[in-house]
Amino acid sequence: MQLVLLYYALPLWYALAKGEAPEGRAIWIPVLIFFGSSATIWFALTPSYNDTVMVLAAVTWLIAIWLLISGLELEANGHLVSMTQLTGVAVAFMTMWMLLLNQWCIGHTDQAYLSPKLWLAIVTSLIGSLSIFLPLYLFKKRSERRLARWGGMLSRLATFLWKQESPTPEGIAKELFNLFRQGCDNVAGVRLAVFDDLLAGEKTPYGLTLEDRNLILGRVYLYNQDRCDGLLKSILPLASQRLGEVVHSLQWRSQAQTDPLTGLLNRRGLDLNVRYLIDRANNKKKPVTVAMLDIDHFKQVNDRFGHSVGDTLLKAVAEVLENNLRSEDLAIRWGGEEFLVLLADSDLEQAEQVFERIRQRISALKVSGLDEPITVSVGLAGSQIPEDTDEINDWIQKADAALRRAKENGRDRIEKGQ
Repeated sequence: MQLVLLYYALPLWYALAKGEAPEGRAIWIPVLIFFGSSATIWFALTPSYNDTVMVLAAVTWLIAIWLLISGLELEANGHLVSMTQLTGVAVAFMTMWMLLLNQWCIGHTDQAYLSPKLWLAIVTSLIGSLSIFLPLYLFKKRSERRLARWGGMLSRLATFLWKQESPTPEGIAKELFNLFRQGCDNVAGVRLAVFDDLLAGEKTPYGLTLEDRNLILGRVYLYNQDRCDGLLKSILPLASQRLGEVVHSLQWRSQAQTDPLTGLLNRRGLDLNVRYLIDRANNKKKPVTVAMLDIDHFKQVNDRFGHSVGDTLLKAVAEVLENNLRSEDLAIRWGGEEFLVLLADSDLEQAEQVFERIRQRISALKVSGLDEPITVSVGLAGSQIPEDTDEINDWIQKADAALRRAKENGRDRIEKGQ
């Protein structure tokens, strides 16, 4: 019986020693051995056994059965072992071996065999004691690892995205996903509702909600219902608060980067975003074309129809640009009635086609209070893979020169840079 129990117990014990099983396994594996040993004592006693010892053996046997059931329940639920349960294991273990020494070694035993039996009992007791102290040691080491994980997650959370000058929603989702994965391997993915349900990782039926001040920020998805011993539930409010701070910070930063009238980027917004455009162009080996667009006779619009009509016209032109450009393109209000556009993945011919369409749609605009034709002039430059921001600035100057030529040549036209 003991060999059968050991055969099934040792692989499970090995998983516990590697930290791949809950401490509940540290109870029920030794209990299997206690159960078998108690039964062995019960049936191996000589006919001249002591009644009191037999009662104690029966009690020990019942305790072993109870600990077996308790350990299996803990194992099934993945709970930690309490000190009371470990103490119960120790008491049952020592009681069992005291009975063994009393009945097997000292009772009705030939003195010639007493010494080997005593040594066998002592060695077996020492080995069995490891089943008490090893779980305590593993519990201590696991607690230390959990504390280290906590420290690492809190440290990473405290500096969440501070090192990034201009974090992107994709970068935020990835950083948050990696942070949660650092503390819990059961994390499958992170979805951020504040960024149009952006998903990093996988979406599963299980998860926890990211919420800050009654605002739903997103959700952390899990492979199953395991919450990593409560670690996720504890860290989630802190992560939600930090994410809320980052979102508010990005909102303020976005306001500082955009033109309040048109909603397009301003010059600061260009400085912060042009680096991404350059990196993208070099990674994809695709050219970038710079366009400078100016509303013809805009000063006369302000003088004749008023600044409110002029502001309405500026917003209408900006809306046409947004509706006819891609997300990877950059549209900037350069100043007054001038707009700067950086077209990704476009050479001069492609850019000319895009802005011819834009020019026609601006000409078709109907602005309340304005009964004059609306035309724009455009200058193009670049059409290469930029090396740095200095080259982009050089193309801006060339596009501006092309814009001046367009105006000199009669306006309402597109000119390419030399």
